[in-house]
Amino acid sequence: MKHQGNEGFSIMELMIGALLTIGMMGVVFGLMSRNQQVFVAQSGVVDMNQNVRTAVDLLTRDLQSAGTGLVVPSGIGTGGCLAAVFYTAGVTGVPDSIMIVTGDNVAPTAQVKRQVSASSQFLLLPPPDVKPADVTVAPPFTYADFGNNNAATSIYRSAATDPNRKYLVYDQNSAMVFTLAADATRSKDPLVTGVDVITIQYNALTNVAAPYATLMGTAIDGNVVPNYNQAVVAVLGTTVAYKLDSVTHELMRSDNLVNWYAIARGIVDFQIQYRVISRPVATVEEAVVSKPGIDLFYTSGPLTTRRGIRAIIITIVAETPDLLAVDKGYRKETHKIEITPRNLNFSDNNNLSAGL
Repeated sequence: MKHQGNEGFSIMELMIGALLTIGMMGVVFGLMSRNQQVFVAQSGVVDMNQNVRTAVDLLTRDLQSAGTGLVVPSGIGTGGCLAAVFYTAGVTGVPDSIMIVTGDNVAPTAQVKRQVSASSQFLLLPPPDVKPADVTVAPPFTYADFGNNNAATSIYRSAATDPNRKYLVYDQNSAMVFTLAADATRSKDPLVTGVDVITIQYNALTNVAAPYATLMGTAIDGNVVPNYNQAVVAVLGTTVAYKLDSVTHELMRSDNLVNWYAIARGIVDFQIQYRVISRPVATVEEAVVSKPGIDLFYTSGPLTTRRGIRAIIITIVAETPDLLAVDKGYRKETHKIEITPRNLNFSDNNNLSAGL
């Protein structure tokens, strides 16, 4: 009678089986790791695109609204523009910054008759919608706020009485912010017989560039006084500004030049250019420049102004946030957009065929 022997796997067979198992597990885990990297990278790309989309949406809205609530000053001839876009142009490789000024789109604007610097006063031509219209009626002045059921809303009150209102005096190139030291009065112009004027007493004028330059850490254009013979006084709306934090790679936005908050992460560069036109001789010329405008309207030579702006070109370089450069999923993209402000050139209406 035969007995069946006890047979099993040899050591060699077990080793081969283990090696095959480990190899298969390595392949599986490698595929899983690769898929995880792809998932993280794609999530970073989605996050990057969302950041850029948010930045573009806000920039488009703000730049298209530049100059809202402001009117082109009279007496400046053709090719008029508004002092509504201010900038800092970084040197090569340094991000740019931009500020957009708007006025209150409900409150009336007033043409400056003249400035009396010795007494810190502006004499304004009374807007037709500001009451009282009669010099014999005592202020305060009001206007019908159509955004609030035509409720009578005060204007030209002192900063002590109306602390939340600031005013903007501007021409086509420069703008300055101020508050009122006293309530305005209405009287006859002492220099022109029969002409009514509203006299406003202003506190020290502060060029919008001054606080902006401090916050940006660099000089801003427009550090000049407006031409008061061609100026308008409006209620200040907003001073929206954008700058890039090169340390955190965050694009920052401010509504008041005091409080800043991040609107997009993973932004590594922020460059601004301006599409401008001028008419030095008989033909209209167009150029893309790094400053708001090269004005060749004047025979004295080119000047840097805002009157020639037709569009603003923004270049944003973004990378996938939270990923290291050595990561296989690391990506960087450049987005370039061109935005046309709607309010800067009423007289030309952005029509290059029109006479300038």
